[in-house]
Amino acid sequence: MNASLERNVIHDIVAAMCDAMHGIYLSTNGAVSNNLVYAVSATGIRLWRDSTRGTVVNNTLFNTDTGISIDGDYYYAAGPSD
Repeated sequence: MNASLERNVIHDIVAAMCDAMHGIYLSTNGAVSNNLVYAVSATGIRLWRDSTRGTVVNNTLFNTDTGISIDGDYYYAAGPSD
């Protein structure tokens, strides 16, 4: 599955008692491009879990705790030891 998140304006993502509100969260293959993300309480763009072969290009991020976070783990797909 390939996701495509393009040309979005994402802002004011904050929740009381929760500091982990992300602007864009990608956990599959895909592209994140030409987005404007601001006023987010956690990460502007987060790639996590089974997000492989992803492309993140030409995004504008400001007023976020973390701009872009790329983490790895095998959740749905088999890992090297499986």
